[in-house]
Amino acid sequence: MDKFLAGLASVLVLGVLAAIFASLAHRRPGTRQCLWLAGWVLMFVHQVAALGSASGLPGRTILDSIHLCAIHAAAIAFVISMAQVAESRADRNLVAALIGIPMMVYSVLYASHVNAPVAYALLLAIAYYGTTAWLVTRVKIFPRFISSIAVVALIYGGFWIWHTWSVGDKIAFRNGYLSVPALEFAIMPLLLWRRYRRTTPGVICAVVGSAAWACIYAVPFIFPALYNQLGPQHQLWEAPKYAVAFGMILILLEDETLAAQRAGEREHLLNLQIQRFAEITSRLLGASDVASLCGHIAAVISECTTFERVGILLTNDQHRLYLAGSAGLDAEVTRKLEASLTRLSPEFLGGMCALGRKLGANSYICAAKDAAQFGAVTTTRDYPPNPYWQGGNELVVPLHCDRGGFVGLISLDDPKDVTRITADEMVKVEMLATDLAVAVEKISLQKQLVQSEKLAGIGQLVAGLAHELNNPLTAVLGYAEMLSMKPVEEPIRRELGIVQRESLRMKRIIQDLLRFAQPDKAARGAVSVQNAIEDALRLRNYQVKHSNVSIEVRCAPDLPRVSFDEGQLKQLFMNLLGNALDAIEGSDEKRVVISAVRQDSSVCVEVSDSGPGFANLDRVFDPFYTTKEPGKGTGLGLSICYGIMREHGGTIRAFNTETGGCIALEMPIEATQAAVVAT
Repeated sequence: MDKFLAGLASVLVLGVLAAIFASLAHRRPGTRQCLWLAGWVLMFVHQVAALGSASGLPGRTILDSIHLCAIHAAAIAFVISMAQVAESRADRNLVAALIGIPMMVYSVLYASHVNAPVAYALLLAIAYYGTTAWLVTRVKIFPRFISSIAVVALIYGGFWIWHTWSVGDKIAFRNGYLSVPALEFAIMPLLLWRRYRRTTPGVICAVVGSAAWACIYAVPFIFPALYNQLGPQHQLWEAPKYAVAFGMILILLEDETLAAQRAGEREHLLNLQIQRFAEITSRLLGASDVASLCGHIAAVISECTTFERVGILLTNDQHRLYLAGSAGLDAEVTRKLEASLTRLSPEFLGGMCALGRKLGANSYICAAKDAAQFGAVTTTRDYPPNPYWQGGNELVVPLHCDRGGFVGLISLDDPKDVTRITADEMVKVEMLATDLAVAVEKISLQKQLVQSEKLAGIGQLVAGLAHELNNPLTAVLGYAEMLSMKPVEEPIRRELGIVQRESLRMKRIIQDLLRFAQPDKAARGAVSVQNAIEDALRLRNYQVKHSNVSIEVRCAPDLPRVSFDEGQLKQLFMNLLGNALDAIEGSDEKRVVISAVRQDSSVCVEVSDSGPGFANLDRVFDPFYTTKEPGKGTGLGLSICYGIMREHGGTIRAFNTETGGCIALEMPIEATQAAVVAT
């Protein structure tokens, strides 16, 4: 009766423990919590079956089979819950089958008092060597810890396989069975410590309890006399399992406390992030130079997010990317990044985002191999296997402009906590990226507006002056022609010819001024850019051949037509070609490259030369500004080009490259063709 009451007390305690784990698993569901709940439910079943068998209930063989199977299944659940295989349902099911199925058969045979040494040895071999073989083939990186467990399992399992087969009595069969949970509970404290690595009461209690539990299972074959003296139902054997149970309960409660602390820290960090990002946004609204703020922006992002390395790339006047600000990048990485950026244009961002895995609304994670081909200098830090981040990954947040295309990107790397790499975490950074893109575009539009207003003011001035000069110039030209028709001496006739020639030149200048100030009304239509370039080249053919200039035309196939006045488009290319030919006149290598590609809803044309470049980019489109020798140009060519592009809703930019100067045009695609391309 005393043994029954003692066994009943254990059943009640385990029932209460199973109920506690059920409540904890319900409050905070997870794979580990469910496995722990399953383990303690199995321990409860084990204790009930053991009590029924000890009380002499009918069906003792069945009760003993349930009792032995349940304890082994519980051990498997506990070990798997601590191992990495718990993250994959397929892996944990396979491991449970490799160990569990042969040991369940072993338990039934042993409970049925079957005397089959070969069968027992074969089942142990499947349990030990099958699992070890799976570890070797499944784990790509074989760390020291796993390799040590594999070696121990091979040696330890080999001994018990041999012992069970060679001795072949009931005690050998019992010891062979007990050897498996003994090894499992011996591995369990190691897995517990590897997972939690904290000296809290829950972890210490669970680690010590599981180690003691392993020792309990080793007592029958290490100290058989002590085991026989105390008996299998002695309460001493129950103490370790209760220590493990209480330790696991404490671990779950400690995890909740730590989660609450982390939530508080995250809330504080989120408030700090909102405050700092709001400060940046307010500064961006009034900034006249965004690039000067990028270093501070990168430092704030590094401080308020999980990423240690931050780089902000912007486009310059040459439509090329440059490193505007960074945080966490050493000098060597910065040098490599700046070197790689010289070969890239903002258009590469589209390809990089297309290859990446979309994380948030405007953020992409690029794998190391994909990021490397776009010039990214990724970190060499290793990360343990996880679903969030792999070593060498790069997270990019492109900066979109309202007119289409990109004006830069924010690059993020080296996360401190990979679990924070989520779409929710990236929302604030994406909003900041939007504000940064708006600020960059605003400053660009302000520059264009200033240039337009300046040219508009000059246009009004020169229009009035041109009209005022035209009347007296007409009189001078008329009187010079009349005088030249009268009989005069030859020296005077030559001087009258000079007056006529220079008067005509002044008249052409006045006409150019009027064309700049009051451009002709454009008769727009669908015009082929390639045909206009070819026509301009034919008209400049003599000058090109005479100057021994190499001209290369790179027009993309199937280039859409643009909405432009055909005559003004040809005049535009004539002016640009003339400007380029004049620029390379004194160069050793005389080369002009004309490229045309489609970008979103525009056709982008670049005319670059091998000349010395522009001396003052801020004054390129100013009327009468020229670096040519006196008498070689009026300085109105690029100003007229600016007016034509403005009249047609396009943009024109000037910048210097490593090989010379370049003029870039963006012309709107004709409406019907834009609709066809869009569909």
